[in-house]
Order: sequence, then C-alpha cells, then structure tokens
Amino acid sequence: MSNHPFFIISTDAREAFDITVRECCFSDVDNWFYPEAVFPCWIFYWNPEPGARLLNDGNTIDLTEDTCFFIPPYTKFSTGSLRKFRQFYLHFTAPAPFDRVRRKIFHFPAGDIGTQVDELLNCADENRRALLLRRLIYDYLARIPEDDFLEPEEQIMSPGIRKAVESINEHLQTPLSNSDLCRKAGLSRNLFYELFRKEMGMTPGRYLLNMRMEHARKKLIYSDDTIDEIAAGTGYADRFHFSKAFKKFYGFPPGSYRKPVKKI
Repeated sequence: MSNHPFFIISTDAREAFDITVRECCFSDVDNWFYPEAVFPCWIFYWNPEPGARLLNDGNTIDLTEDTCFFIPPYTKFSTGSLRKFRQFYLHFTAPAPFDRVRRKIFHFPAGDIGTQVDELLNCADENRRALLLRRLIYDYLARIPEDDFLEPEEQIMSPGIRKAVESINEHLQTPLSNSDLCRKAGLSRNLFYELFRKEMGMTPGRYLLNMRMEHARKKLIYSDDTIDEIAAGTGYADRFHFSKAFKKFYGFPPGSYRKPVKKI
C-alpha cells in the first residue's frame, strides 16, 4: 500500500478553462522593431538564435535559446534586433485567473522547448497540434508565481479605462472620438487622459496606432488582402497614408513585410 496521503482535487471550477491561440509562427526575422508595443493578449517568445532584445521599464533583456519569455496582456514593452534571427512566438488569450496577472515580463528556463517546437512543426494532425500547443502554454502558465496574481477583487486596469481600451480595439476602421471614449469610460476628459496614461503607459492615440499597426501586420502575413484593402480596414484614407504610417512605426514599408512564414 502507498504511504502517500490520499486526497481528491475538485476540477469543477475549471471544466470550461481553455486558452485561445490567436497566432503561432516560427520564422526568420530581419528587423524586429516594435516601439512601445502593447497587445491585448498573452505573448510567448522563444529564440533559438541570438540577436533580439526586449526593453521594459528601462531594462534591456536579450532573448537567448535557454530562456522563454511570457508577457501578459497590456504590458508595455519595446523590441529591437542586432541581426537576423529565428523566433518562435505565440499570441493567445487565457481566462481567469490569468486576466489578473501583474503586468511584467516573465522569463523561465526553456527546458525542452526546442523538442516541443520540432514536434509542432512536424505534426500534420490538426487536433494533435492543438493539444501540443496547449500542453506547451499550460506548462509555462503553471510556472507563474502565486504572488504575481492580483486578488480576485483587483483588476489590472480600472473599469472605465478597460471600457475605453475595448472600444478602441473594436473600432479600428472608424475610431471613436476622444469625447466618445470619455463617455465610454464615464470620466471627464482630464481625468480620462490622466488615468489612461498612468494605466496604459501611453496616450489613447498612441494605443490606437499600436492596434492599427498590429491589425495591419497580421493582415499582411495571414491574408491575401491588397495593401489598399488593408489601409481601408485600418481606417486610413488611402494606401499612401497607410504606408507612410506603417514605415514610420516598423521601420520598413508594408510591401516588404509580406513574406512567407511558417504558420503553425
């Protein structure tokens, strides 16, 4: 007979728990430049080759093959690159309690991530690939220290700012006015701007630009939409103004961004 104590773990509260993978790629990267990026989802990075770095709260972090990086939603960071490199990345959403994780960059030992990525790349069965992805993500989510979760009654941003942020996310093609955002947030203009800067680390206009550029980036990679169609879908009057904004944000024009990547 086993000497281990006998106990039962209830799973009822987690029966509906699941993550949603929004993007999963393994690609060569020539120029990795995200100035003051903020994403409304979780991000996972693993770089088997050196050359990339993250900048967060004045700290510079080099991405190396022996470390994986987890970034919670709405965490502000910037990126840079010194040379061409390879990168495996995931964008995903996770339900409570992972909507209450402190905004910071987490890093964990990579372990056998290389083997897991190879298994994903070589898996032809869609259902098994989905399971492999979730196994990878759950493994790293489980490593987040308990101290980095806010209490159940706490949130990573105030209700008013969250409403404004969600409204910006939903109206990229026809952005809401500042007055509309203030009404959504239920705040005066001055208090709205003050809280938005404090909680998001940037102005509403800058956040809108981030979301537009991220939407355009995904369209360039995952769709056959023309640049004119992508420009219209992100709220720009024409291709010229969109291309100018894209190049200023990323450092190169949208046409050169459209390249093959390994999508998982």
